[in-house]
Amino acid sequence: MRELSNSRYFALEYLFLGQRVGFVFDQGIKPSLRQAMVAVMREHPGRRWTVADLTEALDGKGWLPENGAKRVSDMAGEMVRLNQAVRQGRGVYKLSPELAAALETAPGSKE
Repeated sequence: MRELSNSRYFALEYLFLGQRVGFVFDQGIKPSLRQAMVAVMREHPGRRWTVADLTEALDGKGWLPENGAKRVSDMAGEMVRLNQAVRQGRGVYKLSPELAAALETAPGSKE
């Protein structure tokens, strides 16, 4: 059996939670920070996001945790480590091409 890449696995997990079992973020259920960051970044997959941009977008959706900028920065670094994001410069990130493609091609990704 072929092993799923980390990004592909996360994409399937994200879509399963987000669409298959009704985990609907805009109905008051708060996503994890990683899910929230992916949801925000997925709106513009090729965009370069600064930590400040991500923090502002998450805050606007009510998804910013305490110690927001620090937590967002730490999670972005973890996402880079897991090949879910690409570091474009100091404090600048975008979705990894692999995760963006996996989100587009995963079952249930089309609404």
